[in-house]
Amino acid sequence: ILRPWCACCDFRCRILNILDASTGTIARAVESPHSRNIHCIALPRPSVHVPLSPDAYNLLLTSAIDNNIYLWDLRAPSAVSVFNAYAKRRKPVGCDIQCLRYIATGSEDKTTVIYDIRAGKVLSKLAGARDVVRCVAFHPLLPQLAAGSYDGAVRFYSSGSWNSFIRRLSLTHSVLAQSYVHPKRSQYPDRMI
Repeated sequence: ILRPWCACCDFRCRILNILDASTGTIARAVESPHSRNIHCIALPRPSVHVPLSPDAYNLLLTSAIDNNIYLWDLRAPSAVSVFNAYAKRRKPVGCDIQCLRYIATGSEDKTTVIYDIRAGKVLSKLAGARDVVRCVAFHPLLPQLAAGSYDGAVRFYSSGSWNSFIRRLSLTHSVLAQSYVHPKRSQYPDRMI
């Protein structure tokens, strides 16, 4: 499935440009969506197993080192939601969107934060990382989440179903977690691999 548009950012002017892929022109430009430069743009991802409605392609997330994640709907004149219950002041961290219902982001307090888009609140903060959580990614089909940190470790969170995954996250924080560290990471601890 191809999107009819593409999002990109002009880092010099802090402008979020939405490009129309069919004409190759800028369909919309949003000035200063964040107080700092945008470093992450997340789009809903379809898969062969989980198709998305056409309206899903009007949504995107932007993240910057200003403690804000903005949820944008291209049909609205401005951001429709702001999520900011995480620490992000010095290092860029990523975000991801799943099922048009959940947002995950890393945090400088060494946690992974899960938001419920519909309720606009934090469902859970997953602890266990030894460094700032740099990137997060939901599995497109299964109730799994991967979180990578600046120390090179990747933690995998998993459960039997999305409902039990989110319920366990929000109630007990006792989701099965496994860690993986790249083998070369121990040889070069000061470098990102």
